[in-house]
Amino acid sequence: MDGSNNDNQNTISQELLIDKELNVSDLQTINIEELAPKLKNLKIDKIDIEISKLSQLISNARNLRKLELSYLNDIIFDELLKEIKILKNLKNLQELILNNNKLRELPKEIGKLINLQELKLGYNQITKLPKEIGKLINLQELKLSYNQIIKLPKEIGKLINLQNLILWRNQITELPKEIGNLINLQNLILWRNQITKLPKEIGNLINLQELNLYCNNLKELPKEIGNLINLQKLHLSNNQITELPKEILNLINLQELDLFWNRITELPKEIGNLINLQNLNLWSNQITELPKEIGNLINLQNLNLWSNQITELPKEIENLINLQELNLSENSLKELPKEIENLINLQELNLSENSLKELPKEIGNLINLQNLDLSNNQITELPKEIGNLINLQELNLSENSLKELPKEIGNLINLQELILNKNKLKELPKEIGNLINLQELNLSENKITELPKEIGNLINLKEIELDYQHSISIKYYYENSECCEALLLNNKNIKQFPYDIINEDFEAVENLKILDLSNNQLTEIPPLISKLKNLRKLDFHNNPLQTLPEILWTLPLLEEVIVDNSLILNILREKTFILKTIELQQPYFIENETYSKNSKISDLEIHTILNLITLSKQNYPLSNNELIKNIINLNKIWKIIIINENTKKMLIKVHCLKNFV
Repeated sequence: MDGSNNDNQNTISQELLIDKELNVSDLQTINIEELAPKLKNLKIDKIDIEISKLSQLISNARNLRKLELSYLNDIIFDELLKEIKILKNLKNLQELILNNNKLRELPKEIGKLINLQELKLGYNQITKLPKEIGKLINLQELKLSYNQIIKLPKEIGKLINLQNLILWRNQITELPKEIGNLINLQNLILWRNQITKLPKEIGNLINLQELNLYCNNLKELPKEIGNLINLQKLHLSNNQITELPKEILNLINLQELDLFWNRITELPKEIGNLINLQNLNLWSNQITELPKEIGNLINLQNLNLWSNQITELPKEIENLINLQELNLSENSLKELPKEIENLINLQELNLSENSLKELPKEIGNLINLQNLDLSNNQITELPKEIGNLINLQELNLSENSLKELPKEIGNLINLQELILNKNKLKELPKEIGNLINLQELNLSENKITELPKEIGNLINLKEIELDYQHSISIKYYYENSECCEALLLNNKNIKQFPYDIINEDFEAVENLKILDLSNNQLTEIPPLISKLKNLRKLDFHNNPLQTLPEILWTLPLLEEVIVDNSLILNILREKTFILKTIELQQPYFIENETYSKNSKISDLEIHTILNLITLSKQNYPLSNNELIKNIINLNKIWKIIIINENTKKMLIKVHCLKNFV
């Protein structure tokens, strides 16, 4: 029940309270002596109450099964701990939750709660556990995440009924050998600690299903890890492991194995025994080759080998017929085996940043492929069989050496994204017009001087990126299409505004919403830009502009203008603008009169900013105000939101990108 309904809370029948959880928000009007004995569940959080009232309520709630005290006022909780002996009366308590209370230690009286099954103490400041914790022999779940525990007492081994032990984000350096007594443990979560070695007794946890040791300091695994025959998930990422013990072959029920961010140089052939493995993550290691036994993992669905040193794939990879995702980016592959054709269920294939010069024609058999990334290779041509990938939605061929595209590219009727920048293309085949579902097309940094008229058939295209060298490039497209929503002409060294999209001989592109002209050499923006009535975002940053045309601010849908700090001063001097919001470079943030006390802004800077905000609340025009210059020069501004006084309802976000470009 919601404790915020104070008017109703006192009239709730006591019979109902026996079976319902009660969230107490006002203990001042409750008849504690009458209410407490009937309570089964009590939750109190984020409120200030008299400690005497709280102690009285808890000590009299002898039938309480669940008690949750979270986010309490520091003083209240410290006082409560002094009277923690009241907990010993709660003989029937099964679940105790004390999360988020800045608790520094657990009192030894905790051992009195012999019927406790769940103890949750997350997000506190606990540095150690009392040995009395071992008396909680009925405990099934112990959660101590996000504390400062350095060492576990050996008495932890007495919790023989424990099923879940959650200790992530602490400072534990080692586990006691008594951990091996927890034979009923199913989940052991220890990520983000400082564990350097596992005791061999870890092998006694034969019922363990998940072991998470992500982000520790492990250099090796004990051979006893192979005894965990019921293990389904093993997370060992972000450690310093150099090799896997051959005993890993015994983990025949393993479904997930995470080993990324380690120092593994080779995989043991025994990896092939993990026949139930579905996800294998090995990225960011130093693996140079895969054992042929990798082909035994017939249930594998996801294989991630990104950022290794693999030079070739074994032909046995053809046996991974259930593979859906294969990531081999940032390796040293020079060719693909033709056997790759058997991966008929593959949906995502990432081969970016390798040394591929060509693709086998067999790649055309991957008919279920949806995403294919071949960027940053040395590919000079595509096989015509690429046209068989009729389910492909994303194709990235950027940064290769392609001189032409096969006409079969037009068969990819489900393609939504085609990235071709940084190649040597001189033209596009007319069949490009068949890609009627294409939404994004990047053709920048090629040698294309004009587009085929068929490109006008791309009725769903929302974003096109071109080299602005010849106006005909844009004109041919826009004469045949009314659907493009974004035009990206950034980093093109443009010195003159592209008049061909708005001049008198060519009607305004009605659906254009985003125009990016950043990082060019533009010195002025013509008033004709007002023809682009649907524009919502304009990016002019990093251009030698001195001003923007006033008519720009009349665009009815314009929401965001991105410029440099130097131009902000000129914009804000216009009398049409009123300050709405200031956002500073992270971690600085100010909105209305609220700012972080932890921010590194000087008192003078805060005074300047708050003066601006005060003026804005008075609808004070920002023209010719010295405060503007002061705030801009702080070099901490990230964004200013101003209101166009003429249109009232239009907000314009003016981003100040100094130090960001």
